[in-house]
Amino acid sequence: DYSEDINGKLYFVHSDGSGQPFLVTNESQEAVWLADNDTFGQSHPIIEHIEFNLRLPGQYYDAESGLHQNLYRNYDPEVGHYLEPDPLGPVSSNDVFGYANQNPRQFVDPLGLLMFVFDGTTNTPSSQTNAYKLGQLYNEGPMHYIEGIGTKEAQNKVYNFFQNYHKEMETVHKVSESSMIQRMYARSLLEWQMPEFIPAVNEDKLFANMAPYMLNMQWMQLIEELSKITTYGPLVENTHNIDLSGFSRGAALASIFANKIYEYTNFGYFEYTAKWLPPGQQQIKACVNLRFVGLFDTVHQLGALGKDNQHFDYTASPAWSTFAHAIALNEHRKIMPLTRFKDKRTTNVYEQGFLGNHSDIGGSIFPKDLTASSNPMRGSYGDLGNIPLNWMYDMALEVEMDLKPLDSLSQWQLHTLQNPLLHLNSQDETVNTSSRWLGFDRRIYSATGENQGLQSRHKELGASLRKEHVAFVDFKTSGLGWSYHDSYGEGYPHGLVRGQEYLNFLSTSTKWNSSLQVISQQQQ
Repeated sequence: DYSEDINGKLYFVHSDGSGQPFLVTNESQEAVWLADNDTFGQSHPIIEHIEFNLRLPGQYYDAESGLHQNLYRNYDPEVGHYLEPDPLGPVSSNDVFGYANQNPRQFVDPLGLLMFVFDGTTNTPSSQTNAYKLGQLYNEGPMHYIEGIGTKEAQNKVYNFFQNYHKEMETVHKVSESSMIQRMYARSLLEWQMPEFIPAVNEDKLFANMAPYMLNMQWMQLIEELSKITTYGPLVENTHNIDLSGFSRGAALASIFANKIYEYTNFGYFEYTAKWLPPGQQQIKACVNLRFVGLFDTVHQLGALGKDNQHFDYTASPAWSTFAHAIALNEHRKIMPLTRFKDKRTTNVYEQGFLGNHSDIGGSIFPKDLTASSNPMRGSYGDLGNIPLNWMYDMALEVEMDLKPLDSLSQWQLHTLQNPLLHLNSQDETVNTSSRWLGFDRRIYSATGENQGLQSRHKELGASLRKEHVAFVDFKTSGLGWSYHDSYGEGYPHGLVRGQEYLNFLSTSTKWNSSLQVISQQQQ
């Protein structure tokens, strides 16, 4: 308050470990408000010389109803949950009525911050990709996760979302009695142009025509989130941290999404007209912090052989605090062209190559691991993907993302390295320094679409770097007796990485010190 009245009173607020105030003192260090707080945030005042209505982070006590107002929903401290569901829809990892991951003594939910995650082609939560795991580690609120291109789960989610959207538009923006014209108009209000019909799953695996549907859905959910802040004015106190992650073609979508956010952001101030919203609610204004983009082996292949790539912006905007990209050094398939974001103008881009094929870097599970003769821990999946995930985790911590400890997700043992299997799509790739790979390899493209040639010939990510890294791999043979090349399969565990030696090498060569605990077979 900067009014002329300078005779205000100064109070000091004392909070507990969860951020909830329990004591207010004056300038004479006298208690003017003291309360006993219940587990779910209900305060029982013991001393009440002043009116004080702050409760759990982001909550304001309403004396008439006894509820806590959390900006856009009402929280009931007697039962420990909101009275209204999350307007952005259900999230698999979070109760739609829940506050702070249903554990307000450990977590806080001041603004309902969300992370946006785009999974890789054909991947779902059951694939256990690193993008999904990073979202599960996000400790600032639930995440907006979309399954990968070419999955029934993503198709169903998109179908239901836009069915509801079209029904709402018939009420909010009715322009015609013709359903076809009405639907065309509704689609015209969105940010990305969409085909009239959602593509079939098998078709989508090849052409990724569902990409604009997925982008629009995530975009509308972001706008809904930011619209809550607009209600209270674009105050710095309500600055919204935005974090993104993705794998494979999902990483491509995340980079497109990042640029769309930046398009409407000027020095941290986001302004957007959401034409699909009711009149009077369309102007979205908020202070945002474009904080983190974490991508795993980005593949830009939208449309047949990438023919639709030209319609999207993949570049890494310098407005984002950190743009981290983990790259596969053992991926050779032509159908997996790599996109690089680093160039002379990008000072916020950090790209690091790691041992592994495309799905190793993405952290996916490989069903073949369970029965592979080359797996020394038969019946267990490989965990080589924990290395790039650990690196990405550390990159996120550097921009002060609030992440759960790696060992908190006990079902995955993300803090350890126990069975680092290296997957390849051909036994011939065990000789990946051979000249044969100069003619058979994936290509690298810049974020602007420039063909930079085969990865094997790339100055920074090519044969010389691969040779340095594969020195820490003990290659196995499949026992097949011939060189079978599986261009479309997931790969076979042809190698086992000497974990501690490789982490020591990374520490020396990249100055990154991993916190992973290497557990040998003798220790298990």
